[in-house]
Amino acid sequence: MLDNELQSRITGEIGQLKKNGHDVILVHGGGPEINKMLDLAQIKSEFVDGHRRTTDEVMFYVQLALKGAVNGELVRLLNSNGVPAVGICGKDGGMVTAEKRYHKRKSENGVEKIDIGFVGD
Repeated sequence: MLDNELQSRITGEIGQLKKNGHDVILVHGGGPEINKMLDLAQIKSEFVDGHRRTTDEVMFYVQLALKGAVNGELVRLLNSNGVPAVGICGKDGGMVTAEKRYHKRKSENGVEKIDIGFVGD
């Protein structure tokens, strides 16, 4: 969603869904914004087979990026294009719960279970 044309297209499609009587819940990620926040905090991301290891310290900046920068920008973008939107976080009201996820890697000894921190399903 870093491309302006893509943003316009997605916003328009969400607006059309709303006009057709659908309620839309947009669930987003934000890897680029998370990377920016971690760079500003001078924290080097650690990845395990493409999965970010999320420590307690990293989680603080992940929440800043997702709840603040990404969520706020999506709400602004939708509202400015005539699509009424509010931003909430999965933690709000206990809406989303998760089970801890371990990354599983095959090795010559079988399957290795790796703790990647505050990551869940």
